[in-house]
Amino acid sequence: MFMLKDIQFALRMLAKNLGFSALTVTVIALGIGLSVFLFSMFNTILFKDLPFKDGDRLIQINKFQNNNYVWGGLNLHDFEEVRSALNHLATFAAYQDTSVTVVSSDGARRFESVSAEAEFFGFTSTTPLIGRTFTPEETQTGNHLVAVINYDLWQNLYGGQPDILNKTIRLGSYSHQIIGVMPKGYAFPENASIWYPLTHKYQQITREHAPAVYGVGMLDKGVTAEQVNAALVPVMQRIALRHPKTNSGVTARVSSFALADMDNGIAVVYVLQIAAALILLLASINVGNLLFSRAVERNKETAIRVALGAPRYRLMSQLLWESAIICCIGGAIGFLLMGWGLDLTSAIVPTFFKDPLPFWWIFSIDAFTIQLFLSALLFTFLFAGVLPAWKSTSTDFNAVLRDGTRGAQSKGTSKLNKCLVVSEIFISLVILIAASTAVVGAYNASHADFGIDITNTTVAKVELDQTRYNTPEDRIAFVQKLQALLEADSSIAQVAFSTSLPGEWSAIHAVEIEGEEYQRDSLLNYPQVNFVRTTAGSLSKLGIGLKNGRYFNTGDDTLGKNTAIVSQRFAEQYFANSNSIGQRVKLHINSNKETDWLTIVGVVANTLQGAPENKQSEQPTIYRPFGQMPHFSTSVAIRSSADFKTTEAVLRSAIASIDTQLPAYYVQTYDALIKRLGAPLRFISSIFFVFGIAAVALSASGIYGVMANIISQKTQEIGVKRALGALDSRITNELLWRGTKQLLLGGLPGALIGCAMGYALAKVLAVPTTLILIVAALMITIVALVVVVAIYVPTRHALKMEPSDALRYE
Repeated sequence: MFMLKDIQFALRMLAKNLGFSALTVTVIALGIGLSVFLFSMFNTILFKDLPFKDGDRLIQINKFQNNNYVWGGLNLHDFEEVRSALNHLATFAAYQDTSVTVVSSDGARRFESVSAEAEFFGFTSTTPLIGRTFTPEETQTGNHLVAVINYDLWQNLYGGQPDILNKTIRLGSYSHQIIGVMPKGYAFPENASIWYPLTHKYQQITREHAPAVYGVGMLDKGVTAEQVNAALVPVMQRIALRHPKTNSGVTARVSSFALADMDNGIAVVYVLQIAAALILLLASINVGNLLFSRAVERNKETAIRVALGAPRYRLMSQLLWESAIICCIGGAIGFLLMGWGLDLTSAIVPTFFKDPLPFWWIFSIDAFTIQLFLSALLFTFLFAGVLPAWKSTSTDFNAVLRDGTRGAQSKGTSKLNKCLVVSEIFISLVILIAASTAVVGAYNASHADFGIDITNTTVAKVELDQTRYNTPEDRIAFVQKLQALLEADSSIAQVAFSTSLPGEWSAIHAVEIEGEEYQRDSLLNYPQVNFVRTTAGSLSKLGIGLKNGRYFNTGDDTLGKNTAIVSQRFAEQYFANSNSIGQRVKLHINSNKETDWLTIVGVVANTLQGAPENKQSEQPTIYRPFGQMPHFSTSVAIRSSADFKTTEAVLRSAIASIDTQLPAYYVQTYDALIKRLGAPLRFISSIFFVFGIAAVALSASGIYGVMANIISQKTQEIGVKRALGALDSRITNELLWRGTKQLLLGGLPGALIGCAMGYALAKVLAVPTTLILIVAALMITIVALVVVVAIYVPTRHALKMEPSDALRYE
């Protein structure tokens, strides 16, 4: 009975002041919706256990050099030594991430694939839907022409034929027998469509010619990744001592698959998670303050009820039901906002990547999300409901009745209000500085100059089969034929070929400059440069400006020649006091392969290789004619007057007329390629932007509300001072000084922590340190203005009252 009456009373009080109710509900919805959405998204991407038996024990071993993540994994010999040394802590299997050309009656297509040891599938404890996985005997050369395919490939390429087993699938130049189909959704380790045996055996191949491999592992029960990483240190140190030229500075670490290639990017995740927690805390503080202020306004009414015998638990019950209703409505709206955000993420994130997403990236409301939502709601209720109710019913009501005013502010309440202001200033500055740094980084990246002209340009990749194009002459002939066919089309104005176009990731090699002395025991002692091979005329066609010397000509683009072009950054860095033209450099492809001395014939404008925020994009670049060192993989850029679809059709037709077993893949406009590079960063920065706006709105309303309440409760004090002759300016300055002290108390630590978070982001987003300081100064100014306005406006309102009115104010 009492509960029903308390609920009815709470509903009447909320309906009586709809503006207040709407404000508190909105604050809770924003706080819970934003914070839980972010935690759920990053849990899905990075922290959720893989959906397999013992998925929490699955790990991957990765290579690092000078603490930087290295794509490709460990040398096979290094991996075998690591596997042997750690067999008492975990079991491992080697695999390689690859992509293969599947040739069928419909033409050739490129698919993500994995070449793995037979033990690979055992780590996921997944039984094939049809057939089996390969055996150790099938990883031996001669028995290895078998393959396992995923469910989607079975459906799309073979129409889901039930008799799929023992049919053949053409992978490049070889036909493999299909021995199994994996269940729907299986794409381990990330987005594989095809699995075939890894035939490399370290006993049969020298270290110098051994490939790089990743290692999938299963921790023994009771063993942690930290224990494995500790055991890895002496193993990698021993290898580095034996092989300093290749392994100096090389380490290995294990982590979950999701975290394997995050590198420094994990800093962005942690900063965002801190911001999410702070947003929830800020929302809770605001709602708690609003509810507490409202309870204080009813102090006299509450005191009378206490005097008439009302028990404290009934008073708390009424306040708690009011808080509970607000939290439930706000939480429900926040839950809907969170669900909408996850749906939007599911639609947007796939557009960021050219390959399928990792199979575990399913953005939905799962058990973790629901648990997190309920925890956030409970935290909000305790912080914004229970604490204010407890505090407001702890007031000395006898003093309230003796005082005879509603606005009396106790010493404890005064301290609480000051703490609230300091907390809001602190939280808002931390979020604002971090968010602004991310937004600035995204803006800089989206406006980066790649040093090229991408107007009306279509780009694509072509990967030549290593069996059918095994000689340099074969590879040169293919590129020349394709260029001739494309240029013969009337709609095509220019065609350029490059192993890595600006905006694509390039190879990184050590370079030796003639006349310089190097410690030759390690390639790390040499400068590191981007290395790109390109055909004659391609640099000018891409719009890469010539700064000195000349471009490559057809005379350079042949075997036996040794010429190079360097970027302006390379010339300025290594030939600042001399002319780089005519100087000679040598590239070290790996520990046992190097080029002849290459003569520099030209200097071109700087370009960006890869994403603009990545360190690689800022490295100097060396170009070499494709014909001098033809590669199996090349990118083609086509400038055409026709639309994209027409240009794509012309390209595919031209390739098919040369070789029907070769697909063009990653076909897209150059503009789309550049936009995709910056899309993840823009998405992250947009989240930061929303958090920044939310922080400004929540902190501004919270600070203003607290300050207005403080000054409102000082109305009588202001009236007394004015009656005694105090100047308005002195009263205003006194209140501003009190606000300044609170600004300093919350602002200084907030600015320091915000700058620290901004610096962590800057390492990933390539934001200069000086810019972080400028951003911090600007955010401090904004928060200071909020504090000044929050004090000045209610103070002016109080000063407009006559002293006699102020003395009677309640």
